[in-house]
Amino acid sequence: MTFTRRDLLAASAASAAGLIAGGMPRAAANVAYVAPGGSGNGTSWEDAASIDNLPGLIESVGAGGLVAILAEGQYEVADTIDLSNASQVTISGCTRNMAASFARIVGSRRNWNGGKANARDFGGNTLFRIGSGASGLTLANLNVKNVGRVADMSGSRARGMVFQNIAFTNIRDGIYTDDSSAVSGLTIRGFSGRGFSKKAIRFHGRSSNWLVENCELDSGQQYGDNFAVGIECHDTANGLQVAGGFTANCLDIRPQDKYWNGDGVASERGNYNIVVQNHRSYGHSDGGYDLKSEATRLINCVSESNKRNYRIWGGSSRTPVQLQGCRSLKPTDRGGNGAAHHMWLSGAEGGDNRAAHVVWQNGFLAGGSTDIAIYAEGDNVDVHLVNTDTSGLPRSMNLFASSADSSRLRQG
Repeated sequence: MTFTRRDLLAASAASAAGLIAGGMPRAAANVAYVAPGGSGNGTSWEDAASIDNLPGLIESVGAGGLVAILAEGQYEVADTIDLSNASQVTISGCTRNMAASFARIVGSRRNWNGGKANARDFGGNTLFRIGSGASGLTLANLNVKNVGRVADMSGSRARGMVFQNIAFTNIRDGIYTDDSSAVSGLTIRGFSGRGFSKKAIRFHGRSSNWLVENCELDSGQQYGDNFAVGIECHDTANGLQVAGGFTANCLDIRPQDKYWNGDGVASERGNYNIVVQNHRSYGHSDGGYDLKSEATRLINCVSESNKRNYRIWGGSSRTPVQLQGCRSLKPTDRGGNGAAHHMWLSGAEGGDNRAAHVVWQNGFLAGGSTDIAIYAEGDNVDVHLVNTDTSGLPRSMNLFASSADSSRLRQG
């Protein structure tokens, strides 16, 4: 399916139709109430229910209903809450007078002090399980700390969901899909926080047409979980738009003779129709943008202080990977083998005729201590710089080098 701006705007308008300013729903036909220590049946704040009773409350409010989670104190949740029956239901943190406010939920993951840390054994529970029956779910205004996964959509085929204004601290995975997922039309808006050791957002399986908007994803240099990525595309997932926000500080510490991974935004060979716009990616031990996908565009993005600011494998079909108005600033080597570059490109090897093809328009490259700004590893790489400013590069830095004579740089 082709993923156009018109599609995205229509989907965004539809998902916002049930929301008012501040992320709270319009008046729902039915409301259930949840509060810390609640032991009632959820018919009012005075008779509020426990958060463990969410599945039953979802059933009681029905389609168009609201489950209001009181933003006072905190909810300690060590097990998984199943939201798979939450079709056309809104679950939102709020005050007693129903204004939007973050409800705080704490899980079982080992506590983190905020510094660089080996998080391999931090563990943690899955907070929400979201199956195919959750189509139309809106999940909003939550502050989640110390969980293994925020929302597990393994194998889910849910459609038309909105996850909005969800803050996190110290998680393994955030929004999770696997190779059997086919989640479509998901809007993730304002999913932001610090501290993740695996993937903040996984766009996997046959999932399609997601909008990731203004999400600020800082791994906080949690390492040892093989390995952190801010936004990861995999399998044949297609139709992703990332608009605004940033990914930061994904770190992979290994022996110095090994390659250190850790990317801001990454895609694989089977992914396509990927657009990233007005986004920043910085502080990673590998790629700011590590892209193997086809039909891929970066627009007005900034990649800064990563080992390889742009790490491009795709564009081997008829359409090159396109960078429009993108900036590359001071690539930084944090360890492991391999050199730092503003852009690294993969060429064809052996019987594999796939090689990176990139058009970089109105770009800007500046800073860094590496010897080579743009490096092509392998045959048949084609990178074309159009109105791209390289005047900020150190005089000692070569603009382009390749391991094969068939790879080339064009300017004009």
